[in-house]
Amino acid sequence: MAKTFGYRRQELVHGQPRIANIKERWPALFQMEEINAEFLRITTVPLETKFIRQLDRHSTKLVQIIRNKGGVTKEKTGRIMQTLDEVVDINRRRECATCATCSMW
Repeated sequence: MAKTFGYRRQELVHGQPRIANIKERWPALFQMEEINAEFLRITTVPLETKFIRQLDRHSTKLVQIIRNKGGVTKEKTGRIMQTLDEVVDINRRRECATCATCSMW
């Protein structure tokens, strides 16, 4: 994919194809490893590492905000917050924080 980066960029920027066409033509762009590689090529920042670091940095405040919400948000995130309270594994805690955040909308 590194060899075709310039060509793909031109095609995506100037051709503005539909997502379905991109998936058909460049299926690797929708795989986690390639998303990370593309992000690194474009920004020189490792996406997954940066995301996890920022999630760890902000998760305490994020969870506090989610816990203070009421109504529908509280209903949607109740089980996730309960799981968060029960688990010790950092990966599961990250997953809970991410799922709860997504459930807010």
